[in-house]
Amino acid sequence: MISRIFDKIFHDVFFGIFVIITFIAICAIFGTNFFGVILAAVFLAISYAIFPKIHKKYSNISDKNLSIAFLIMLAIMLIVQFLLALNMISKPITDWHVINEVSKSYAINGNMEHIYDNLPYNRDYLARYTNNNGITVLFSFYYRIIYLISGTIPIEAPVILNTLFISASVVFCYLIAKKAFGNFYALITMLLCILFLPYYTYCTYFYTDSISMPFVILSIYLFICGYDSKKILNKIILFFFSGIFCAIGFELKGSVIIALIAVIVYMIYKGGIKKILLGSGTIIAGFLVIAIAFNGLVSSLQITDEETLYREQYPLTHWVMMGLKDDGNFDQADSTFTYRAGNYDEKKAANIQEIGNRISNYGVFGLINHFIIKANFTWSDGTYWISHHIYNPYNGRNFLHEFFLMDGNWFPIFKSISSGMQLCMLIMICVSLFSCVKKPRFDYITLMHIITFGVYLFFLIWETRSRYIFNFTPIFIIIWADGIINILNKLKKPPTLRDKLTKQVEVV
Repeated sequence: MISRIFDKIFHDVFFGIFVIITFIAICAIFGTNFFGVILAAVFLAISYAIFPKIHKKYSNISDKNLSIAFLIMLAIMLIVQFLLALNMISKPITDWHVINEVSKSYAINGNMEHIYDNLPYNRDYLARYTNNNGITVLFSFYYRIIYLISGTIPIEAPVILNTLFISASVVFCYLIAKKAFGNFYALITMLLCILFLPYYTYCTYFYTDSISMPFVILSIYLFICGYDSKKILNKIILFFFSGIFCAIGFELKGSVIIALIAVIVYMIYKGGIKKILLGSGTIIAGFLVIAIAFNGLVSSLQITDEETLYREQYPLTHWVMMGLKDDGNFDQADSTFTYRAGNYDEKKAANIQEIGNRISNYGVFGLINHFIIKANFTWSDGTYWISHHIYNPYNGRNFLHEFFLMDGNWFPIFKSISSGMQLCMLIMICVSLFSCVKKPRFDYITLMHIITFGVYLFFLIWETRSRYIFNFTPIFIIIWADGIINILNKLKKPPTLRDKLTKQVEVV
């Protein structure tokens, strides 16, 4: 009874919110990129024509044929990913540049003593932005291994790792779809993944958004395996490792905490006090093991000291404050404001006061309008902000950059296709949500909806931009597939009396 009430309220509210987000995205794209809306309509029409044929032929696809199709699609994806990635390598900029230089310094010297030698304007960066310790440690160790083996750190090294991480995310996405929803669902999910342009354009941009992605998706996959397992020991092991991988993802990108909260909410939603306690306790235990171990590792590396940390560290309130300005994007003036506010406690107090001022200045309707602007800024960009980060080619521009850079001759084509695909995804998410509004579904699609709602709420409050939700795109694609399959099920004609009689004769 409680589950049904929760399901009804949750899906009614989230469906309403997401319809508004989608409508605003359509209006925004229509105003700035008319062809994006046209292409969305074209893509939907093509889907309407093609997917029913796929459904008719492959709705009962066998495990063997599905595996063959999956491996072929994955191989094609990997080939295209590496071709694009290795021909579009870009010089790192901003935070990406700092992390890369710090990691290379550790790799060459074997310690953190000289990490700022080539970064005179970014001294104490890791004390200020402790949220980037995870990716710094990962690349420091990765570069160190490569340096000890080869005596150099080729620019291709992080690009290759990043490409493999994105591909691994696609594999786990496929496995979730197969495990939770069946073979045909997995086939549609994989088709959408192979068509999703950001899984190619992001390969050259090795930063937290893509590096954290496989850990998010693997954590969810292990949770589903654990929840479905009939053996207590298997449950405990799978839940524990789900927590471990979620923690690794969290250390790489803080928003991954959404996945941990979502699975706990889902277990409460499903009910059963023993399941809730066993699942939540084991997952949290795995999470804490990694969190504690990582803090010890960071301390042992001597990235910074307590005095510098207290003087420089930005409190979490900084990103909430920044999220309350304009479209919620990074703002240099806000960063300077926090930097000059004093020590950690003084920074936090200044942020809280400014947060109060901004909320007061907005008023109720102004705050609602601000949230609408933020949601549109976050969800309507099908390029996921990639062109802002790869504009400085490592080996000079080539014809590919003409598509993917904002000043490229063919960039409008890339922008329109990306916008059209993004709108298709948003519309299909609405369809999936609507299916749960009409009829409660107590399967794992509700977990995917809870995660997506968590992402929406988090970036409504936090600093935001479209690339910040990139590491959750496999979840969105699973919901996208669900929307398509819901429509396919509606398009199926009910069997006629003749069909039923024919089937009875065949049985006899």
